[in-house]
Amino acid sequence: MHKSTCFQWEFYDPQMSGSIDGTDLIPHDKAIIRAYKSKYKPRYNCSSLFIGHIPPLCTENNLAEIFPNAIRINLIRDIITRESKGYAFLDGYIDRKKEYKFHGHLLLIEDVASKKVFGWKPRRFGGGLGGNKQSGQLRFGGSQKPFKKPFYINEQIKQRWKYLEKQKDKYKKNIHHGQTRIHIDQVKGFQSSIFIEIEVILQDDQTPEQGQLIAKDLCQKIGIQEKNLIKSAYIDLLLEKNSI
Repeated sequence: MHKSTCFQWEFYDPQMSGSIDGTDLIPHDKAIIRAYKSKYKPRYNCSSLFIGHIPPLCTENNLAEIFPNAIRINLIRDIITRESKGYAFLDGYIDRKKEYKFHGHLLLIEDVASKKVFGWKPRRFGGGLGGNKQSGQLRFGGSQKPFKKPFYINEQIKQRWKYLEKQKDKYKKNIHHGQTRIHIDQVKGFQSSIFIEIEVILQDDQTPEQGQLIAKDLCQKIGIQEKNLIKSAYIDLLLEKNSI
């Protein structure tokens, strides 16, 4: 079945999104290479919905009137001029079947990709979705510029897609709780085969010590006792066990 958006694929690949049908294997602009080299960490408390195509005269108050059930609206503005950049982030209930307009101008509504799509890279990192021809940085896989159905898919492209699917499935084994990522592994060779790894994604103003406290608090909540913690990786324990 043809998948026309990154949200259907459940992953984002800069090279794939740089192609009208998702089949290009060689980067055609420098921004794609920059996207691969960049490291992007999504905010753990990011909003749920992206609102695009916002006209310059539309303000936060206008958006609040258009979306009366919104809990939070963040209209992105230029840090110096304070002019609207034409998009916003929103939390709250929205009827996705409806059309939302400002003075007859249709607004774009999409899920926030960093919450829904593995491997997401925003436009400032060389990724993103949409854009225009003049900018030289068109990105496909969004609702406005979906992937076209390929005429031909060779074995190399199939293998590429299969690899990206595997990376996505590996990521989906992670459970997210607040700013904590919980990874569950099943490992053969031990009396207890289930291992849980807790990774706290620190905010810019948080210290490693605060991260330790967050992890410790979560362990208490889910019933992990201190005596069950291990100081090394389970793969090291497995290698040690097999060498005896």
